[in-house]
Amino acid sequence: MTIDSARLGKTIREIRLLKKMSLRKTASMAGVSETYLCLLEKGERGASLETVNTLAEVLDVPAVLLTFLCTEPKRNRSFNKLVKTTQSAIRAAIKAQVDLQLEKELVTAESRRYSRS
Repeated sequence: MTIDSARLGKTIREIRLLKKMSLRKTASMAGVSETYLCLLEKGERGASLETVNTLAEVLDVPAVLLTFLCTEPKRNRSFNKLVKTTQSAIRAAIKAQVDLQLEKELVTAESRRYSRS
């Protein structure tokens, strides 16, 4: 399997948007420029392993999952299907994590509101 720069950028953007993080905030937290992150997300720039690890940390996704999500299998059909199915399951788990966090924040806000009443 190989990591494709375009897939890496697309995956980073997908997760960033899912987590409702702005380009500016993400770039700042990762210590990279907005321009670089924008070009990376468009697949026009590559990323060092250090940058991938930092972005994974900022996005709160294990680096191994981030890199797995943007790999392109190079084997037979059944192996490709397994990889694609696993990638879909990981994406669904990340979305569920985000939804759970949002719900937790809403419950906390409601609790504070009612405790002040």
